[in-house]
Amino acid sequence: MMHSELYAALEWYIDMGIDECTDEYACNRLLLPLELQLPKQMTCKAISSAKYVGNDRHHDSQFVHPAFSCNTLEELKICIEQHASKHLLRLGARNMVFADGLVSSKVMVIGEAPGRDEDIQGIPFVGKSGKLLDAMFNAIGLSRSDHQVEKSLYITNILPWKPPDNRAPSTDEVAFFLPFVRQHIYLVKPQIILLMGGTASQHLLGIKGGITKIRGKWYDYKDRDYKAFAMPSLHPAYLLRTTDMKRYSWIDLQRIQRKILELTSPSGA
Repeated sequence: MMHSELYAALEWYIDMGIDECTDEYACNRLLLPLELQLPKQMTCKAISSAKYVGNDRHHDSQFVHPAFSCNTLEELKICIEQHASKHLLRLGARNMVFADGLVSSKVMVIGEAPGRDEDIQGIPFVGKSGKLLDAMFNAIGLSRSDHQVEKSLYITNILPWKPPDNRAPSTDEVAFFLPFVRQHIYLVKPQIILLMGGTASQHLLGIKGGITKIRGKWYDYKDRDYKAFAMPSLHPAYLLRTTDMKRYSWIDLQRIQRKILELTSPSGA
């Protein structure tokens, strides 16, 4: 369409009384707790953009997400349980899956969503993909069970509850929980963030493209006064289905290992 045609179409929408853009997927705001029921003109995707008071990029937003008032991980966990208690994911899951590993770790791993085993145990990455994840990091001397900061991992997911039938998270689900994840990262403040899979990578970094194209590259993750090195990588569940891609994950792990050495060396600070 020509620019003039687009402008004419926009004028027609205004004349017809259309004053609101909608999301790609329908958002049933009646399912949200009262604290998260937004003004009509604010879509579900805007939830993920809402920031603490004073953020220059969102100074015109009147909505302050409750996650950004949490000062500890325990407060954040309670906040998720309270404000997301009526979400459909919560109603269909057994346990909340918050995190695992050493909180003071320099490396934070973020996956997509819990699976069946994670839902039962309430711990992220404990099924087949979790065992592969542990083996991958053990190969570069890192472990979620190690209590030494330089050898430890901290692991969480975008979604705290298992989606039905282990399906991929929907756009609305990610938008709903993304502020909690951002505050989770901000409270932990890792030096390195490894994003497993396209969902975590695209939404937290705001980049487009398939995971096979964006993996293995370093990106800057910034939030308020905090910044870290972030790398998208292939999800272990994907590697279990496509074993010939494991060599690329090994390349990513080696890059992470080099980055850790760079950050811990006297000249790399």
